[in-house]
Amino acid sequence: MDRQRSTVNASKAIDAAYEAYADAGIEPKDIQAAWCGTAFWATGMMLSVPLKLDYIPVTRVENVCGTGMEAVRAACYAVACRAYDLVLAVGIDKIKEMPESAAWPRAP
Repeated sequence: MDRQRSTVNASKAIDAAYEAYADAGIEPKDIQAAWCGTAFWATGMMLSVPLKLDYIPVTRVENVCGTGMEAVRAACYAVACRAYDLVLAVGIDKIKEMPESAAWPRAP
């Protein structure tokens, strides 16, 4: 995976989250938990640090092409079961831009 593309996708996700904060009239401190959907990143910390999600659970989820939707689903369940009142779900990867060898390793 090209590190520059990865950084651009993360930057877009971070920008989108801050736009969502503004649209909702909330601040990062109002978020109680977050889900980060990514197939190619190591942890949710890549998102939690720039989004100022301090001292809350940030869960990284992965489900191949459904990774972003899995983040949304998990966040919805957390609100539906009343574990949290306000959560954030963000998907990062853009597999279309990935080299085929990185996205779909071939069997030997």
